[in-house]
Amino acid sequence: MKKFVIDIETKPDKNLVKLFNENITAPKNLKDPEKIKLAIEKKQEESVKAMSVDTDFADIFCIGVKEVGGDSKIMSIEEFADLINKEEYVYLITFNGAKFDIPLIIKNGIKKGLDMPYKALKESTNRFGKGNIKNIDLMEVLGEYGKYKSLDTYLQIYLGIAKKEIDFLTCTDEELEDHCIEDIENTAKLYNLFKDLI
Repeated sequence: MKKFVIDIETKPDKNLVKLFNENITAPKNLKDPEKIKLAIEKKQEESVKAMSVDTDFADIFCIGVKEVGGDSKIMSIEEFADLINKEEYVYLITFNGAKFDIPLIIKNGIKKGLDMPYKALKESTNRFGKGNIKNIDLMEVLGEYGKYKSLDTYLQIYLGIAKKEIDFLTCTDEELEDHCIEDIENTAKLYNLFKDLI
């Protein structure tokens, strides 16, 4: 059974921006047209971040994949679908993958009409799923009694390293890919540290 560390990076689905923003209004106490305009523009800017973390409104920019013991690479969702379809049994090692990465992969794949084992992916988000795809979500494994911490916090506590800061609103595509590689490399280090407990 192959083990892959995965992480996704997202951007707003450009085709859904209008739908997401259609109910944005200014606070009712504003009367000045210029202030109303500025308030709406500010909310629209904030919607970029909100869309990027909403599994229905986000688009997958890239998927970082690292086979345990292998090299890290960036894939499109189409390449990931090919990878997951050719493997009979797979462990996906994630950080918050059960709640975010895998549901977003499922919804994004369905939107794009891709052939993927959706049911097995969905079952993998259940800790006791019985499908041929298993998910080891390190956030759930390490977050005892629901006391979850960020990946960066766990890296600082157990490995003495901190993630590089990135501004998701202004970063280049290359910077976003580098961030994704950094996340899968660090998630792999955390997995290797705790793998005997999993």
